[in-house]
Amino acid sequence: MILNEKNLIKPNFPLSQNLNTERTIIDIEKDKKQTKITNSITNNTKNANINTNDDLEIKTQNFIQTCIETEMDKMKQFIHEEINSLHVDLIRQFEIQHVILYLY
Repeated sequence: MILNEKNLIKPNFPLSQNLNTERTIIDIEKDKKQTKITNSITNNTKNANINTNDDLEIKTQNFIQTCIETEMDKMKQFIHEEINSLHVDLIRQFEIQHVILYLY
């Protein structure tokens, strides 16, 4: 049988509408996949930002704690040297008074 326009079965709906429907279904599926990927990336980014913020806070706290400890050590050393110097001055003054009392 030779196929020609007369003996072909024509669909009840236009062929271009069928193609548009198929494209629309494909587009919807692509959008769903893109939405899933976007949501996954967004969630991973949020988790990474939370982890980054937590790491940043921990690093900041450690830095501040280290700075405070360093300054406290410097202050402790300064106070220790001042107290030693004061003791030495007191002993020297007592010796001077002692010598003065025994000489006169």
